[in-house]
Parts: sequence; structure tokens; C-alpha cells
Amino acid sequence: MRITEGQLRRIIREELSSDKVAIAVLGNTNTGPAYVVAYRPDELEAVLNGESNEGVQYNGVIAGVGFRKSGGAHIKRVGECNGTWHVGSAASRERGRGTQVYLAALDFFRSISSDRFSVTPEAEGMWKKLARYDFVEREEFDDIKNPKTPPTSDDCRVFPARDPALNSSWRVKGETPSDVKDLVDLGDRHLRGLDTFGGQRQEAENLLELGFGELFQHLY
Repeated sequence: MRITEGQLRRIIREELSSDKVAIAVLGNTNTGPAYVVAYRPDELEAVLNGESNEGVQYNGVIAGVGFRKSGGAHIKRVGECNGTWHVGSAASRERGRGTQVYLAALDFFRSISSDRFSVTPEAEGMWKKLARYDFVEREEFDDIKNPKTPPTSDDCRVFPARDPALNSSWRVKGETPSDVKDLVDLGDRHLRGLDTFGGQRQEAENLLELGFGELFQHLY
């Protein structure tokens, strides 16, 4: 039996009940900037449809991480850094969601590292937490100011007095937790659904990027 468009809309809305959270990967995922955000689809849709009220904050965004790609003009200042994606901004307003977006980013980009210019103590705690997961491993950077090995691929700006977790790139070596993958899958299906039923995907992605920017500005 074929499912009509109306029935499919209803199924998707039932999946996106009021407490549902999804994760979306946004921006330029080839060269950056790119963003990984956790959001509530029903709240985002309320903004898209002009139904939002004071209960909807940051266009439904509850956590996110922004990334820049190694390379280009930054190489002279930062180094090649194993070709990793560097965090540029991060914010979360719900406990546990920050970890989920970091893990989703690690799964999607395959190699990530902290900001190469400054890292808050709170952010340092996140990278130290990553070290406890058995499905990730770190590749230590070589100090770009005082390199100890010939290859330049691992040369990077480091924080000499900080935790080793900040002076490494991190990559997946096993399976990312299924609950994180499920959140990313839900986000992908939700955004594709918005595109199919009204061509709203680009507007939705713009709202999510804007919401993450506002969340970061509010918290920091």
C-alpha cells in the first residue's frame, strides 16, 4: 500500500513529538565553516510557520559546535594539524547535549580538535572526557614552534601547559554510539522532509545557524 503525502507528513510529525531532539550538520562541510547543532524540530517548525512564541528560544537550538578546516591562510599561523577540523565556537544550554554534538561531529568529520587559539576550562573538560571513550583515539600534535619530527603534517600550534587532550587531533577508531547516530539520522530526515514538503530546508538551516550564533553570544 502506498503512503500518501498527507500520511507521510503525519508520520513525520508523530516522530517529531514535543520532546524530540535531532542533530543537524550545516554549512560548508568541505572547507568550512561548518556547524553541528542539536535542536528541537517542533520548535524550529513553529518559527518557520510563524507560530513561535516566548517558549521557543534560539529557533529551537539547544547545543552546537562550529568548526573550521585546517589549511589555507591558517597554516602559517596554526600548522597543518593532521588536516583536522578545529572547533571555533561551542555552546550548550542542556546537560549532556554538548557531548552529543561533539560525538556527532567526530563521527561526521572523522577528525576534530580544539580551538588552536584559546580554550576555556569548560571546553577543556569536554576534550578530557573524550579521552575516556574507547571508540576514539588521539594523534598528538608536534609543536609548530619547536617541531621534533621531520613531517610537517602533524605540526600545530599547541598549549604547552594544558592537558594533552588539547594538543592532539581526535578520530574515530570504532563505532559511534547508536543514540548519537539516531539523532543525526532524525535531523537528516527532518530537513529532507522540510525540503520535500515546501522547499523550506535552506530557510531552516539558516535559522539553525542563526539560533546557534545567538546561543553562543548569549552564553559567552
